[in-house]
Amino acid sequence: SNGDIIEIGGKYLKHATGISLLHLLIGSEGTLGIITEVILKILPLPEHKAVITAAFQNLHHCSHALQNIYQGGIIPAAVELLDRSMIQGLNEFQPEIGLPDVEAMLFFEVDGSVQETRRVAENIVEFCKAADSVNVEWSDDPETCEALWKARSMAGGSVARTVKALSRVYLGAEDIIVPISKIPDLLIGIRAISEKTGIPMYVYGHFGEGRGRILRMTSVIIPSVPSDPISK
Repeated sequence: SNGDIIEIGGKYLKHATGISLLHLLIGSEGTLGIITEVILKILPLPEHKAVITAAFQNLHHCSHALQNIYQGGIIPAAVELLDRSMIQGLNEFQPEIGLPDVEAMLFFEVDGSVQETRRVAENIVEFCKAADSVNVEWSDDPETCEALWKARSMAGGSVARTVKALSRVYLGAEDIIVPISKIPDLLIGIRAISEKTGIPMYVYGHFGEGRGRILRMTSVIIPSVPSDPISK
């Protein structure tokens, strides 16, 4: 690299005939270059949206629900997951949230026209019930949606404050990607590592695309704590 400033992208539907440098730089997340100026396209807000939450006592049932939803042709605008450790941490930090004592929770957001949003939300509810969800809620009321989504939006910051004498420390990449069918194995494996090392670990993330985030709580002054317990 010689430090040249280049302009990439444009207003056209297609702006590259070979390698798309725009997507290459975006995907590199700052490792291939520094973005100094960005012009964004503003999209209209969806006409309507709904939020669905589903609680599961069995991790495999949770995974099956997610797989069946996608196989059924439903692509939610957002899908998030909280595992048991994250649920417990949130309830400790914000008792008023009152999340159920379960193994995992899925959070969905769908949007579109009023009729389409409600139809998709009801379909997701049925898929979750068919996968033995112990509790499913949904709403398209804006205030209720905000309340249902509150737990996920507070996840990382809230739980990082619940473990005394330990801090959230970035020890390399926190994100991990697995096939949706392997989500139960991932969660079970992370719990086993946490118990073996004695390091509190909380899992949450964008599991609609198989990507989870592992929040690790460590003390930088304790020499016995492995520098990277996940790799071990």
